Parts: sequence; structure tokens; C-alpha cells
Amino acid sequence: MTKLIYANSNSILPVSVAHRTCPNCKSTYLDRVQRRVIDRVVGIVVPLKRYHCGSCGWEGNLKFNRE
Repeated sequence: MTKLIYANSNSILPVSVAHRTCPNCKSTYLDRVQRRVIDRVVGIVVPLKRYHCGSCGWEGNLKFNRE
């Protein structure tokens, strides 16, 4: 399954991953962080969760499946 990674509000990177990994450094050390207002608005249509990478400092949105 292809998941969409939102590195910021201007870019969408399609990535096929089995686990949540940082799109920048491929680390699995991701922590959930509070979403911004724009993330909540977009989240009505596209299911997103916001993450922060403990290894490289990347922060962004990853798409998830609502089940």
C-alpha cells in the first residue's frame, strides 16, 4: 500500500512503507506531536497524524488508515 508523507504543507511524497519511518533519515524513532490548525482542517478529508523524528529533528505529517 502506498502511504503519503506530508513533509510540509507544500509537498506530498508518496512512499511505500510497512512501518512508520522518518522520510528524511529512515529512523523509526518517531514521536506523535500536536497537530496544527491546518492539519486538523486537512484531516477532515485526508487522515493525517503529525510526527517528530528524534534522530534528525524532522517534523511533518504522515497519512494513516482509518479503520
